[in-house]
Amino acid sequence: MTEKIRNYVSFSEIKTWGDCSYRHWLLYVLGLREFDFSVYTDYGSIVHDACENFLETREMNVELAVEKFKSAWAEHEYPYIPEKLRQYPGTPLKKRDYSGIESWPENWPSYADPEIEYWIDNLTKILSHIPDWLEQEFPGWVLVSAEDELNEAIDNSTLVFKGYIDAVIKVKNKSGKDIYWILDWKTSGSRGWSKEKKQDFFTTSQVVLYKHYWSKKTGVPIKDIRCGYVLLKRDVKKQPCALFKVSAGPKTVERGLKNLRSMIKMVDEKRRIKNRYSCTYCEFHETDLCKLNI
Repeated sequence: MTEKIRNYVSFSEIKTWGDCSYRHWLLYVLGLREFDFSVYTDYGSIVHDACENFLETREMNVELAVEKFKSAWAEHEYPYIPEKLRQYPGTPLKKRDYSGIESWPENWPSYADPEIEYWIDNLTKILSHIPDWLEQEFPGWVLVSAEDELNEAIDNSTLVFKGYIDAVIKVKNKSGKDIYWILDWKTSGSRGWSKEKKQDFFTTSQVVLYKHYWSKKTGVPIKDIRCGYVLLKRDVKKQPCALFKVSAGPKTVERGLKNLRSMIKMVDEKRRIKNRYSCTYCEFHETDLCKLNI
């Protein structure tokens, strides 16, 4: 098998390596990636696009987002529920009976709601809430950049760190000093992120690395930069948006960079280890590629 020529590293690559270095090798070194659409990727992409447009225009176009979602639903042939089996948005999934539906898309997750009304209802509530929430959380915010591209050299490596920051905004602190916030939009279920996920360093280190390399790119002192995730929660009526702040002091940043260096070294040395605890949702689980001892 031929290995790909690598010239950059992304956070998703680091996260994959942290979960299972063997899966990372299949995906990023051999390039055995086949992108598969799902309702979650469509929903997340449309939410991100709507948020980016709002940051740049200060106008939240909910109607356009809904039309995009309807188009994606039709394009990827997601299921439409017969009228007699329809449920109202918000009805718990486990209480629904879809036994009368004869066919389902092969890539439709068993835990995903099959009603388009459910997704549109959540899309509308979340996007409508964002403008006021953002102003309440960051009074007087000013956009610095949306989808800010990072393409920064990694110390002692020929590779560069590549990524796109969802939002960089600027606010004044109590002393009138400019403070910069690096934010990443994340869609989630009603409970947001679990305690375990919030404590998982490979999950939170995305904005930590973004903070380091954005400071390196712009020259803004790292002490004037804050970072966090905006959790956009489905099935929540009053407060679908929540800010999860990530502490990213010098020690945390160095830990993130250490993981990055460890991944690069391990790949260069052609070392890979299967993590049996991450097999459940792996696309290679129990396939011939997983069984190869190479």
